Amino acid sequence: YYTLLAKHTGVAFQRATICLMVHGPLRWARRSNQQELESMEDLEVDFMEQQSIKYADVLISPSSYLLGWMIDQQWKLPQHGRVFVQPYIMPKEARRAVEAARMLVEQQEAARTDTTGAPRGHEPKKNVPWGGRPVGADRVWRPVTELVFFGRLEVRKGIVLFCDALDVLTSEAGVLPEGFRVTFLGSDRNN
Repeated sequence: YYTLLAKHTGVAFQRATICLMVHGPLRWARRSNQQELESMEDLEVDFMEQQSIKYADVLISPSSYLLGWMIDQQWKLPQHGRVFVQPYIMPKEARRAVEAARMLVEQQEAARTDTTGAPRGHEPKKNVPWGGRPVGADRVWRPVTELVFFGRLEVRKGIVLFCDALDVLTSEAGVLPEGFRVTFLGSDRNN
């Protein structure tokens, strides 16, 4: 913020082109978690984020959605069309692994049910498009003794979904095994 303010007021950085990459402004994060800006510090951060975006020479967002959200909030974006969308880049190997996992899940779902949705009596084929071994082929399966939620403890990071899944597990299993643990690793503060 202060670098952008210095350039805007003519104090420094007049020959620099300052690019700003936005990720998730505080107001957006709070509203996504059904919270509001609650303190003077929150209001200061919100103001500085808006001003930083307004004064940036170039603004880069990972999605059109986030830019649209800022416009809906009546935030001022940089002038002269210097606003760009650059999605997060995923390495080629990671994209292949994600696609392979998606295909495997689809195959398993198709193999589990026929056209009426009734279960079939055979195992799904283990087709691995990237040429590796089928997932789990050499694994020794052991009972799960702990589930871990790793992430900020907030709605948009999936904490409610995780807790709902725990409810389903306990309702289906009746009682979780003795010594079973649930661990939450993450901050409950959105900074």
